[in-house]
Amino acid sequence: MSSLKAKPLLKFAGNAASLAPEGLELVRELGGHICPIIFVGDGRSGKSYLASCLVDAEDAFVSSDSAESVTEGIDVLAVPVSKISDKGFGEQDEHLLVMDCEGGNNAMAAIRTLVNVFGLLLGSQVVFVANGMATEQALQTLGMSLAARSLVRLEEGTQLPTQELVFVVNKNTLRYEGSALEKILKQKFDDPGRQELRDTVRECFPSRSFFTVPLMGMPSFSESVRSVREHLV
Repeated sequence: MSSLKAKPLLKFAGNAASLAPEGLELVRELGGHICPIIFVGDGRSGKSYLASCLVDAEDAFVSSDSAESVTEGIDVLAVPVSKISDKGFGEQDEHLLVMDCEGGNNAMAAIRTLVNVFGLLLGSQVVFVANGMATEQALQTLGMSLAARSLVRLEEGTQLPTQELVFVVNKNTLRYEGSALEKILKQKFDDPGRQELRDTVRECFPSRSFFTVPLMGMPSFSESVRSVREHLV
């Protein structure tokens, strides 16, 4: 699968966004069942690397250890489920449509809520990647995108896809239980803004999962990445 390379889908010229013809052509050529998976979250958190691991091609999405952002807008890649399923399921006309978004919360790059809103309108699995720990800022980033998405007017009779939130703490060095996300969302605060944020995430994502991935090179790294991959596939 090493020949897989992502294509641009949503790009920017200044503040103006446009759909890239390469990505549009890729999507238009797909037939059968399509499962859109969107990677959003903190800048420099390893989203592109995890997206590449999902499709079993290490360099499918461009990634680096630079402090500078390497993903602008959204890149997209499609892969037949049957080619990446370890359990042998999936027909040839079933595809994962994997979208990798530029990160937020990065002082060295632009922060464009539109990118996350675009992805949240499409993804049936929303993979939110937090850098190092599950922070209030990460929840706020997700909440702002959900708030902006709620302003989008859909055509009559049109509904958003049923979505699952897969919250991943990447480059993790802390001990988290599998129920950590639920504990975070059940916290009660006097601050109405923090409470509303948690209510919004629960309402928008009735199905939720939580994973951690340690620093690369740690003994449990490969196993943790495999767990995320198996869940998504």
